[in-house]
Amino acid sequence: MCMEKWGKSISRCVACIVVAAATMGFSMQYISECTLEYDEGRKAYEDFVDGLTDKDVVIFSQTHTSFISVYQPERSFYINGYKPYKLPFENVTALEDAGALSDVEGRIYYMDFVENTPVVFEGLTLQEKLKFHYMYYDFVIYESGNLSL
Repeated sequence: MCMEKWGKSISRCVACIVVAAATMGFSMQYISECTLEYDEGRKAYEDFVDGLTDKDVVIFSQTHTSFISVYQPERSFYINGYKPYKLPFENVTALEDAGALSDVEGRIYYMDFVENTPVVFEGLTLQEKLKFHYMYYDFVIYESGNLSL
């Protein structure tokens, strides 16, 4: 009888330790993800986009960089090359040739990851405008004054 009580006590103690460890692990992961989601990089990006006019154009280098457009669903963006058919963002359009940019009255911006070399259309010269870190990535936004075709 004493052994049965002792066994139940150990089982309960182990169960409590497992639950406490799982709760602590979940809490630490949740705090880590919240820190990533609401860091200063997102604010820098949103401040930049909020400062754009309706005549300005933003081109994403690839599908992965276009994911950040989820924060501005009312704004239109381009993705360099083609738009994958499974990309769910309605506000992102494929930009397949430079001719689509010939009527742009505002500034042209190109967004990429810092470690990449921008692949842009001939006649589009870029200067670094903003670098920021968001989630796990380092982004850079380039500015082009105009397109000379």
